[in-house]
Amino acid sequence: MTHLEEVRAFWESNPLWTGESSFEPGSIPFFEEHRSVYLADCFAGAFDLRFLPPPRPNGQDMRVLDLGCGIGFWVSEFAMRGLGNLFAADLTEQALAITARRLEAYGLKAELSRQNAE
Repeated sequence: MTHLEEVRAFWESNPLWTGESSFEPGSIPFFEEHRSVYLADCFAGAFDLRFLPPPRPNGQDMRVLDLGCGIGFWVSEFAMRGLGNLFAADLTEQALAITARRLEAYGLKAELSRQNAE
């Protein structure tokens, strides 16, 4: 088994946040808990708007790629703030399945694809 296959196998068996949360992976409480902890740990409790592209004269319908999307935090945050033309890719089917559930739970859209970032 190559190193990449080992990495993929690990993350397929242990999707991000599924080991830390007591909520059902893919449920709204699971996503709310993940978002809350992420914002508290990384942004001192509030999303930093500097991570968004600056406003454009013709709107925010630009192509955005979330490469290594994990369970979809960034792609969903971008979609919630009106960005369109979103693409999310991850090495594992499990991460993409959870990302798809996250987007669906909040009525958001993005194109998902399994890809190797290397």
